[in-house]
This record gives sequence, structure tokens and C-alpha cells, in this order.
Amino acid sequence: MARLNGSSILGIALSILAALANACSAMPEQKARAIEPTTAQPAATQAVPAAAPAATQTPLPPTATAAPQATPMPAPTEPAAEPIDGEALIESLSQGGYVIYFRHTATDSAQADTSFVNPQDCSTQRNLSEQGRAEAFAIGKSFLALGIPVGDVQSGAHCRARDTALLAFGKANPAGALASVQADQTAERIAAVRALLSNPPAPGTNTVLVADEATLDHAAAISLEEGEAAVFAPSGNGSFTLLARVLPEDWIDLLDLIPITAQANPLDDPDLILPDLAILPPEDLMILSNSDTGGRQLKFSTSIQNSGPGRLEIWGHSDPTSLKTIVVQKVNETTGKVKDIVVGEFVFHPEHAHFHFGNFARYEVWSIGPQGSLEALLSVTDKVSYCLRDDIQVDAGGRPEPQTYVGCNRDRQGITPGWIDVYKFDLFGQTVDVSNLPDGAYALLNYVDPDHQLFELNQENNSSMVYFQLEGNRVSVLNSSQVLCEVLDCEN
Repeated sequence: MARLNGSSILGIALSILAALANACSAMPEQKARAIEPTTAQPAATQAVPAAAPAATQTPLPPTATAAPQATPMPAPTEPAAEPIDGEALIESLSQGGYVIYFRHTATDSAQADTSFVNPQDCSTQRNLSEQGRAEAFAIGKSFLALGIPVGDVQSGAHCRARDTALLAFGKANPAGALASVQADQTAERIAAVRALLSNPPAPGTNTVLVADEATLDHAAAISLEEGEAAVFAPSGNGSFTLLARVLPEDWIDLLDLIPITAQANPLDDPDLILPDLAILPPEDLMILSNSDTGGRQLKFSTSIQNSGPGRLEIWGHSDPTSLKTIVVQKVNETTGKVKDIVVGEFVFHPEHAHFHFGNFARYEVWSIGPQGSLEALLSVTDKVSYCLRDDIQVDAGGRPEPQTYVGCNRDRQGITPGWIDVYKFDLFGQTVDVSNLPDGAYALLNYVDPDHQLFELNQENNSSMVYFQLEGNRVSVLNSSQVLCEVLDCEN
């Protein structure tokens, strides 16, 4: 999931959403519906009082016992406004002031809801499919690229709504009004949902609500497809106006309206206190051979230093029954606020018996030319996962920061400024296969964060290289151009 500048956010969003758009173009029933305002919903004959702001509401827990079914009341909508779409929609959302209601993204049709007693138990629910997870992640990246500010994010308690919010926006505050089941749409709860739709967000932001279809259908007589968003203009007096509807694949159309050079770059924010990952040259090179198969593995140690002013800190969001753990990078701001960015997933690493951040490193062996230039990629170990922690402190002058990250759980990991995360040669995964390489001189390149998933100051120091000489089951580092030329018989 992204290099966090304009072009790379766009690239990731384009690649995911383009695939979704192509798939949907083959299914007429899934085509993007026209963006249009609410037109057929009469205004309420009696104003529905707005509930208290979401942050102060007392959550109303869902229940497995069917509550009396309320007769749906007419939605308290303002007279229909002109629809907004295209560049006008981008411009409006970039200024903030809207409430955006998402139905959760695509779910696994092979699953079914079997119990609503505990909404936190994902094993009893229909959960997001891999397509749904990709949709949610791409929506979040599109918001970044389009420069759409997101403030409060509230979700229903069910896993599909919560995971959609977390994958897209890195946060999901449970809202009692959104945590309802279909048999519990009482007048009180409908009024609470309408209050959420009518409450203006904090200045310069948009409020995001993520829940099931029935919740919005009962509150505003609007039925959404999976992953579809409804954009509302809140009045603040208990009413709201539907201004646009956006399917997941429609976000690619909005991205296409903005040149790559004009894409929003989150790194331009001067308030961010960012880390800077620098990978040091590999050390402790050695050969692990298998006499039975004739195979040879090049083993080495890798060290990754945080040389920036900000901490690299990542948090995992998961539940006991889920095999997926969403990872959010916490970026501190000079204002004291914290920015949450979805950057990937934790995976359980059985060889290390703890949780790793996926796709954190990549190792390559290259052939080299007469002057030491790289010629051809010969072997690669891709998508290496890491437990991020403080191992060695660097004497970099100034006031040193204490060791902060020592565990490998799925709740919190990171690297403190002035500290190095060391992966020794004897750990699983610190290898590249060189079984088919003849004796000779080669280059070993190591990369940190190869797909640029993380927010950081500088990506120019995310790789390092050493030359090495391979002789049977022996390996030696070539640490000078003179030695290199002796081996390759090159001209000085």
C-alpha cells in the first residue's frame, strides 16, 4: 500500500482503483450511478431535534433481541441543491464542511452474520473481502492525493465497518448511533443518526461516518452499494442535504481530473515532525551451504537507523479472531496533534514468534561491470518483514533520547531518533540465494521501505551497497576500488 508524495499516492490509488473500475465495467449492475441530490424526500413536518455531538453521546449497544420496529420518518432534508461532481466536488471537499457517509466496502459473500450479541467478534460476522480491503485502502490514499481533509471518523461496531474506516483513514471512533442492527431502528436511534448527518464538522475538515446500508436507509431513505459514499451538507439545525454519491471506482475519475504535478503532497506540511530511515551497509557476510542440495545462502546483518527528528512509530489495530492487523503510522506535529496514516499490515512471523511489519526490507545481488557499475539483478529476497525496535543508540551529539521501543507485539513498534534497529545474520530471513552464481565479484544491495509505505523526511538514503567476492563457500567484502579492480582486472 505507498510513497507518500503526490505521484506515488496517485500510482497506488490508480493501480488499485483501475483494477476495480475494469472489473466493474464488465458488470452493468455495478456501474457508477449518477451523482444527484436528494429530490423525493419531503421535509419533516416537525423538526427533528439534533442529538448531542457524537463525542458526547452515550453509545447505544446493539442487541440480539428485536426491538419494536419504528415507522420510518421523512428525512429532515433541505430543499434539493444542485448536484456537485468532478472538479467542483474536489474543490468543495478540500475546503471541508461536509459529512461523508460510507457504506462498508466489499464483503465476503460466502460469510453470513450469525450473531449480533458481540459486535466485536468478527468470527460471527460477514467481513471484508480482499477486494473490500483494497477498496478501503485506495479510498484513503485518494483522499490524501486529492487533499481532502478528514477530521472525526466514526464507525459502526461491526468489523466490516470498523475495518473499512481503519484501512481508509487510520482511525475509527465507535458511534452508538451507527452500531445498530436492522431490527433495532427505533425512532430514538434514527434521530441520533440524523443528528450525525446534520452536525457541521470542525472547521476545515470533513466528518466521515462508516456503517451498514440499513442505518442510512432508515435515517434518510438512501440505499448505498458496498463502498459507496453519500456526501451531505449539514445545516446544523437538524437537517442535511445530499449533494453527491461516489462509488469506490469513481474516485479514480476524480484523480484523473488533477495532473500528477498538482497532486497534494502531505510531506509539504511544515507541522510534521518526521523520521528519516537510513539503511547502513550490510555486515557480517558469510555463506550457509547445504551439502545435500549444493545450495548456498548469502547471510548478513542489516542495520536501519532513524536519523530524523521524529519518531518512527506504528500501531496495530486488530481483534482476537482476525488474521489481519491494520498498521497506522503515528506522525507527531509541532502543534501537539498526531496524524494517523495507514501504511500496511502486521503479519505474525512464526520463525520469530512475534509480529512483523510487512514489506519493510528488500535484498538484491547484482552482477557488476568493469568499473563496478551494476549490470543485472541475479537474485532477490523480497518483502522482508521486520519487528521495529531500538537496539543500539548512536552517538550523534545533542541530547540523546531514551530507548522507547523494545517489544514485538502488534500494538506498538518503532525506532526512536538516534537509535538503530539491528537484524543480525543469524535471524531468519537475512539471506539471499546464491546457489547458481559462479565464483566472482558481485554487489549486495539492501533497501529499507522499498515501496515507500512510510512517512519520512528523505528517501535518498533508503539503500546501501557492498561489493563482495564469492569463492566456493567463502565470501569476502571488497571494501576499496583497488581491491575491486584487482579482482575484475579493470583499469585504474
